[in-house]
Amino acid sequence: MESILDSKSFLHNRINSFKGTGFDKMRSKCSSKRMAEAGFYSMQADSDLVKCFACGVEIQNWSKSSDDPWLQHEKQSPECLYLKVKKSYSNELTVKEFIEIEKFRCLQMNDRYFQQKSKTIKDMLDLVQNLTSDQEIVTTIDENNQVHIEVKTK
Repeated sequence: MESILDSKSFLHNRINSFKGTGFDKMRSKCSSKRMAEAGFYSMQADSDLVKCFACGVEIQNWSKSSDDPWLQHEKQSPECLYLKVKKSYSNELTVKEFIEIEKFRCLQMNDRYFQQKSKTIKDMLDLVQNLTSDQEIVTTIDENNQVHIEVKTK
């Protein structure tokens, strides 16, 4: 679990996540600073995949000079509370706004987790209902804690 001091909720941590990426090489609108200010942090050093710390939207394939992180964020995730609070992009968050965004972020994470687990359970129930006596269900968990379910013949 990520320490609160390392949280991507903090601008400086989001900016630091872009170290070693190509976001500052010949980019005007989507520099690492502008990306971080728009709520994004870098997911991979060798990719332009970014994720919003609040709503969890992931975006990649950024244009080197023309994509505006704020506009792309709003286009991909118009309900993001961070965007709604930061309509005036230069303003710092108040403590109340920060807490509201953290609450929103936690609810989003819980909802994604619930949806993922519900799908896993539904998939498993579907498999069990169609299982024959010479088959068994094998579940594995990968390094990203994703559950994989398959039916194998005994």
